[in-house]
Amino acid sequence: MRTATFLLAFVLLLALIASTPALANDRLDSDGDGLEDWEEEIYGTDPFDPDTDDDGLWDGDEILIYFTNPLDPDTDGDGLDDFEEVMNFGTDPNNDDTDSDDLNDYDEIYVHGTNPLDPDTDDDGLLDGEEVLIFFTNPLNPDTDGDALDDFEEVMIYGTDPNQDDTDDDGLDDWEVVVIYGTDPNQVDTDGDGLTDYEEVNITMTDPLVADTDGDGLSDGDEWYLYGTDPFDDDTDDDGLSDGDEVYVYGTNPTVADSDGDMLSDGEEIAYGTNPLDPDTDDDGLSDGDEVLIHGTDPLDPDSDGDGLLDGEEIALGTDPFDPDTDDDGLLDGEEVNTYGTDPFDDDTDDDGLSDGDEVHVHGTDPLAADTDGDGLTDADEILVYGTDPLDPDTDDDTFSDGEEIAAGSDPFDPSSTPEDVHDPALVSITDVGNDQGRQVRVRWERSDLDAAGSADPIQSYTIYRRIDSARKTPEASGTAAASHARRRGDWDFVINLPAAIQETYNAIAPTLCDSTDAGVCWSVFFVRAHTDDPAVFHDSAPDSGYSIDNLAPAPPRNLAADGDLELVALNWDPNEEEDLNYYAVYRDTVEGFELGDPIGFTITEGFEDENPPEAMEWWYRVTAWDFNGNESEPSSDASVVATGVEETQIT
Repeated sequence: MRTATFLLAFVLLLALIASTPALANDRLDSDGDGLEDWEEEIYGTDPFDPDTDDDGLWDGDEILIYFTNPLDPDTDGDGLDDFEEVMNFGTDPNNDDTDSDDLNDYDEIYVHGTNPLDPDTDDDGLLDGEEVLIFFTNPLNPDTDGDALDDFEEVMIYGTDPNQDDTDDDGLDDWEVVVIYGTDPNQVDTDGDGLTDYEEVNITMTDPLVADTDGDGLSDGDEWYLYGTDPFDDDTDDDGLSDGDEVYVYGTNPTVADSDGDMLSDGEEIAYGTNPLDPDTDDDGLSDGDEVLIHGTDPLDPDSDGDGLLDGEEIALGTDPFDPDTDDDGLLDGEEVNTYGTDPFDDDTDDDGLSDGDEVHVHGTDPLAADTDGDGLTDADEILVYGTDPLDPDTDDDTFSDGEEIAAGSDPFDPSSTPEDVHDPALVSITDVGNDQGRQVRVRWERSDLDAAGSADPIQSYTIYRRIDSARKTPEASGTAAASHARRRGDWDFVINLPAAIQETYNAIAPTLCDSTDAGVCWSVFFVRAHTDDPAVFHDSAPDSGYSIDNLAPAPPRNLAADGDLELVALNWDPNEEEDLNYYAVYRDTVEGFELGDPIGFTITEGFEDENPPEAMEWWYRVTAWDFNGNESEPSSDASVVATGVEETQIT
């Protein structure tokens, strides 16, 4: 302010001198300071003191050369007198901040030691005033914190603290961070991986700019501090899985190749589909490694062959975990062990000659008992040799076990063949003799086993006996009914005796009590007796029954004749000669050679009268003969009567 006032006065003075010739001619300078006295009067300086303000500059120099205020030793008020500024420092005595760096000249010289003539004393790109007043850096040192970055770079480019060589306190000075590693000097952990940049550069040697140096899905910090994995190896334990997958996907241990200790690496387990955290994925009693590497079984299927035994059980037992039926007996190994208790290594556990599977599934026998029904015969002998029922100790229910019957030689299928009557002959059949007038059957039987060459007690002859029954007929019956007739007790008639001839079977014709007809069956019951040399020693067959049939029909009536008209027709024919003739049947129709339908009448004589037959031009007649056993003859020849009453006769 003082400087401006002074300058204004100086300008006015010059104007006054120019306009006042008298003053201009007055050149008295009493103090020799370069200002004439009248000028000093105008400036207010002391005309008798060349340096009115005692600042070391004569008043004339101040006015005429330096334009300073001769009344103020410090024209610009910067704390330096005008002489110092002009003579010592070369600063502008009229400007308190000669270099415009926001520090006055005095502070630069005496406080900060900066160059008042250089706004950036240390040439770091920052004004001295900025360094002192704003950034608090050393204006005399371009790198206040000695971190090899000048203060301007720190402030204007990187935003770091120019007063601290490690702005982010990460252990790396700012220059290293910026120039060498390229990390962020304002971030302790540039890549945010949980490791400081210093740790990555000097300890872990990982990349401070990449959070996951090995690209395994785990940050370097997690690998170093949490999991102990190698941040340079994406698969620390070399198990085929990245460390990240082990931690985040599978939950396995990234530092142990086989997390569950089952001899398969975690990667192999993932490939097989097994659980890398469970040594026995399918809980079959075998570790996954044993299944894959030793036994070859399926580690995902507890029962690889589906036989009902776990693979571990099969290995322990010694059965084949790939073969559901180790002994090929038709039973699954699991069935043998868990259900039936049979030996899965022996196809015939009870050594009865039948496989365990056949016993269970085919025959229903006990595979643990060689003789299921306890009859003294093995199951195989009953099925394969004798055909008896292995589940029934007495197949024919004759109170003798099958074993007893086989031992004695009797038939285990025939209740009439027992060890007690093993030498008895056996009736095979009792059948009608065909094409006869009835009352005869053919009896067929098998010989006694004593009827053989070399027999100790040979059979001499056979006798057929018929039971004494009333000759009655019963309704048609089944074989069961016939058998019931045969078993009835009673008295017996001798029928016939035949000598033994060591034949397998014998046949003989025997009379019956009566014939069977449509009215019913007339049963006759027989048995055969085998005689030895001793009359008191004989062997009887079981009785059986049969029936005879009269299966010969009468001859057709002969010489049929018809006479009369259509009101009364008289028929006659020759009589039949059969002893068993019963009656005749008469048939009528309107055509010659007609098929027989229902008869129009019956007669026991050789004639018949047809009264008032239905109206027709001509009637034809035929006659058949019937015997007592219901056999009908073929029809006679035709005879006819016409409306004119002319007789026509057909004779055969």
